[in-house]
Amino acid sequence: MSVKELSGIPCSEREVPAEVAAPWFQISAENKQLEGLCFDRAGDLHLVDVFEGNVYKLEMTGRKLTVLATLTGENPAALKIHRDGRLFVCCLANMRDNGSIVAMAPDGSELETIVGPELGYVPDDMVFDSDGGFYFSDFTGPVFDPTGGIYHVSGDALGAGPVDGSQITAVVPNLATPNGLALSPDEHRLWVTEMAANRLHFIQLGD
Repeated sequence: MSVKELSGIPCSEREVPAEVAAPWFQISAENKQLEGLCFDRAGDLHLVDVFEGNVYKLEMTGRKLTVLATLTGENPAALKIHRDGRLFVCCLANMRDNGSIVAMAPDGSELETIVGPELGYVPDDMVFDSDGGFYFSDFTGPVFDPTGGIYHVSGDALGAGPVDGSQITAVVPNLATPNGLALSPDEHRLWVTEMAANRLHFIQLGD
């Protein structure tokens, strides 16, 4: 690194191995809120544009960007790839009570609803388990009215159209705007960020 690059690094950290980041690909010259970065088995990157609703695929070879789908008015916030290859997208919609989770084929076709807007959730993030089911965060509730939570849909509930309310299980209720979540490798613990309360939870799910 140059002297200029080192000037902002504390002396105690200047020997730590580091790389200087450089732009690799520009999605747009305009400011966009990009979320949900997820790589497929071929190493290609998928992501979403929250406010324009675009679902993108960026091919690593050739750096080709494709808009797979545009979910107008749905405000997609996360994208995850199911073991069957389908893309699952969490949509915030009005960010109050009519979000959804939709799925589509890898090319953006065959759009189907998994968790419908009539159920009243605002799905912000999700993570799959080994059974093909998933956990998702309901991105609602300020600190004085924590109505958000983490919910689970089993793999058995998928494949026969949208799930109904009885197929969605509350795992951690009464959270203040839960956002990101991750599942431990043994699937017995969840990491959850509770955004409005500035908390990070490590939750035991079972033995």
